[in-house]
Amino acid sequence: MILDFREIPEANSSQGLQDTFELFSRDFLEHLGFTIKEIPNRGADGKKDFVVNEIRKGIGGNSSINWLVSCKHYAKSGKSISDNEEPDILDRVRKFSCDGFLGIYSTIPATSLAGKLEGLKSDFESLIFDRENIEKNLLDSKKGILLAKRYFPKSMEIFLKEIHSPAEIFAELPEILCLNCGQNILRDGKGMYIELQKHHQEPKLDMENWEIEDIYFSCVGAWVVFSSLCK
Repeated sequence: MILDFREIPEANSSQGLQDTFELFSRDFLEHLGFTIKEIPNRGADGKKDFVVNEIRKGIGGNSSINWLVSCKHYAKSGKSISDNEEPDILDRVRKFSCDGFLGIYSTIPATSLAGKLEGLKSDFESLIFDRENIEKNLLDSKKGILLAKRYFPKSMEIFLKEIHSPAEIFAELPEILCLNCGQNILRDGKGMYIELQKHHQEPKLDMENWEIEDIYFSCVGAWVVFSSLCK
């Protein structure tokens, strides 16, 4: 995992940031193309975090689906989301006139919840975004990476630093020595590659008749040492 969901404050936080995971879920679903119909808000919500709409485009026309969204943020404990954490799903979906149930979890759904949703699939659709497919959907585009940087600044700082660092494919730094001073030109990445070519036929403008007779490596600026080789 690249994203550490523990960066997002818990729902029982006393620092005024207890709604952060719901706000992240809202922004995440907007990123995926859902339209927010009812925004997250505090208070007695009847087990409803918010409602989003999805427009599906098909050959026969478009269809509209309202999703009841439930956010559960247990990243700090690592607890999976059981069926007890999502009570009365069918009643909740019907109460808010929705067509499907959408869970956004910072951990993973438990087997009991997966079985419960499977048993209700004849009544409504269900869709679950757990920590892994949230991460996958965020990191596969520039827009998603920008969103991830807002909510996971520490994780993204480490991630972006790693992907922009040179790949360590050698156990030890390979050597290419400067012919002039003998220093390894790979150490600071400043070096020159010089070819000594000779033309064996006329006209000399014909590039196919040039042949490489030797090659040299030097520090930047030391090429003047080899100027006599080309005379």
